[in-house]
Amino acid sequence: MSDEEYVHVSSSVGETTSEDELDMSRTLEEEMAELENMLTEPMVFVPQPNDVDEGVSMEDDSDDDGIKLVGQEKWIFEHEKRMLQQEKKMLAHGQKMLAQEKKMFERESKMLKQQRWMNDKRKKLFEGEEDVPDVEEQIALEEKRIEEKQTAMDDRVQKLERRITDLEEQLSRLKTTRKEIKEKNKLTISNLPIEIQVEILSYLPWQYHFYCFDVLPRWRQAKVLRDLQPERYHFSDKNYCPRMHRLGADGGWMLAIKEGKIESVTYILELLKTLDLPNYNEDDEKYAPVDLLQSHILEDPLFSHTPADPEKEAKEVDKVAFQIGMCEGGYEQLFMSKDVNGNEVLRQEDLTFTFPFADHPELQNMQVIEFLDWTAKWFSGLPQLKEYKKITFELLNYDWCEMGFMVLLHDLRK
Repeated sequence: MSDEEYVHVSSSVGETTSEDELDMSRTLEEEMAELENMLTEPMVFVPQPNDVDEGVSMEDDSDDDGIKLVGQEKWIFEHEKRMLQQEKKMLAHGQKMLAQEKKMFERESKMLKQQRWMNDKRKKLFEGEEDVPDVEEQIALEEKRIEEKQTAMDDRVQKLERRITDLEEQLSRLKTTRKEIKEKNKLTISNLPIEIQVEILSYLPWQYHFYCFDVLPRWRQAKVLRDLQPERYHFSDKNYCPRMHRLGADGGWMLAIKEGKIESVTYILELLKTLDLPNYNEDDEKYAPVDLLQSHILEDPLFSHTPADPEKEAKEVDKVAFQIGMCEGGYEQLFMSKDVNGNEVLRQEDLTFTFPFADHPELQNMQVIEFLDWTAKWFSGLPQLKEYKKITFELLNYDWCEMGFMVLLHDLRK
């Protein structure tokens, strides 16, 4: 293989720059962390800069006006792109190493030629003398070694050339896939005008909004779900203000807390009731538990400070209350107290806990998840429950108890 051919192969990849360098020691945890970040950030693909390596590089995307990908599709595309770029850096590094080896090989070959020339001169100069060492055999062995090394180097260069060709084909296929995804995305709801997206989603029952939050991350960043936020707050003939989020007011949560921290938050979705069917029968209801702990709908404010009907007089809400209900396990008896005669009795005041906004103004401006964290810390700290490490309970229908939750204890574990 000639020097000119080798130089051509070496320049086909090019040297990497510090700006374009990728971390080659990424751990699985780092990959998963980046995946989570990507799933919460909209991504727009842009053309590669002009100063990237000339040989192995992404093709020119100047004719592409950008593709917005979300979810797993976005992560897979970006991950494959990163893997190809990492291999591009490895190929460039391999070319540099081969170039250095070639320089050393050329020096070694030159020294061997000089050694043969000196041996030939010595043989002629001291011809017939017995004391002159003959290194002909040693030089022949070195020449054979150099020849084998040249063959091995040629094989490595050929393998590298084949891999470069494969990489170029993969990059070409990646661009083709990208164009196909762009065409497919033209047919998705996310490419419609925002106003039309809001109109379409307005026909969904409010309970399905938490699915929308997580299906398309950019919906929660744009105005789509913000415009629909008023639908997610309680409506009442009493025109309460502020109004509780319907997650708590129209249903409630099943919470599991461990040592004062939330372990799970479950919402029980009534599938048939949400469809508002004309012949709805509660006996036919189908229930679906939904894990809300990772749902971004919990970032909604706990209260809306706008009355449902601004034209009518609003009934002011000035507190949040909790009332312990009758539990299947009889856990309400933990809250019994003694009367004047020393007998244990269960009184209403022992089962009710009230938090006026005047004393707890922070409750008015909490997110739903902040309120649940606050409730978990308060509830696990009650004297009657302090000895239990894990507590499972329900918060039901905020409007039942004059702006208070019904609390049903399901399981207590020490």
